[in-house]
Amino acid sequence: MKIRKISALAPLALLIGCGGAGETILVDRADPISMNRSMQFSGGQQFVEVIGAPPDGASAAAVVDSLRAPPGVAETRYVAVAPGGGGARLVLEFGVATGGLSSCARPRANAAQTLLLTATLCSERRTIRSATMRAAALKGPSSPGFEAAMGRLMGVLLTPERKRTNNRD
Repeated sequence: MKIRKISALAPLALLIGCGGAGETILVDRADPISMNRSMQFSGGQQFVEVIGAPPDGASAAAVVDSLRAPPGVAETRYVAVAPGGGGARLVLEFGVATGGLSSCARPRANAAQTLLLTATLCSERRTIRSATMRAAALKGPSSPGFEAAMGRLMGVLLTPERKRTNNRD
């Protein structure tokens, strides 16, 4: 009887541990974003540096054009700028997911299909907040789900914790 109960719970335990092969977002909460910090990165014009490129070969301008301000954040016009700038900016870095972020998805089997994007809010040379997403939808603006995945990532970055509906902290 106990073995049957344990075997029934095993698939659920695997799903909880790995979150499936769909999408993973890890947030560096070392510097929790406050309402004032959030306002610095929303509304008006926001500069965005794109480092690397998604596999579909999209330009930095195409990636930036796909960005939308998340709900609850002032409408923002995102502008692509050359890497290495200063001031308040969002830095997007594309790469292939390896190690812990892709261990549940068997990286050797599908490293080419699962992409990694690190998004960092910067103020001059200081990191304000950073989040890393692993998702198959990160192939580029031409792939289905790219804009929605970017929207979820932007929502995590720009929405203060107390305003998030899914926050459990």
